[in-house]
Amino acid sequence: MPSGDRVHCRAGATQLEVDRYWEQSIARAQPNGAPAYVEVELGINDAVWHTSAQLVDYERRIRQFLSWLPAGVPVLWDNIPAMAPVASPGADTNYRVVNAALAAVATTNPALHIVDLRASFAGHWPAWFQADRLHYNAKGQYEFALVNCNALRALQDPSSPDRSPC
Repeated sequence: MPSGDRVHCRAGATQLEVDRYWEQSIARAQPNGAPAYVEVELGINDAVWHTSAQLVDYERRIRQFLSWLPAGVPVLWDNIPAMAPVASPGADTNYRVVNAALAAVATTNPALHIVDLRASFAGHWPAWFQADRLHYNAKGQYEFALVNCNALRALQDPSSPDRSPC
């Protein structure tokens, strides 16, 4: 997408502005048809910066995000790995809220495929995280890429010459 076409979302934006940002960004990213797949890692910042009460509508928010994509496009959505301790004492509860919302949507939307980072990263905190306790270090980034690559490969036709190696 040319830089002049980018949609910006300012710090402190309202939820409506954030929604508009994503809807417009997705629409502009696919001018020549539907993508082969979409990979999403949204939710971690929401779990850290919002309360559980603010996340009660997360299932609706996931469905809304998915509605902006072309029908039938596979969506690989990373759930949130166990990350502890974090600045907010309720954050792990919030991760579970976001992950439960993802699981609920996946039961009714066959295009949504959950990439299970929580299971893959279990027992690897803090070893796979940077000092900020939120972002992955080099080892975590490698494992993140490997888990996502394997999830994508599981969706692809085994006989396809474009099958991604991991």
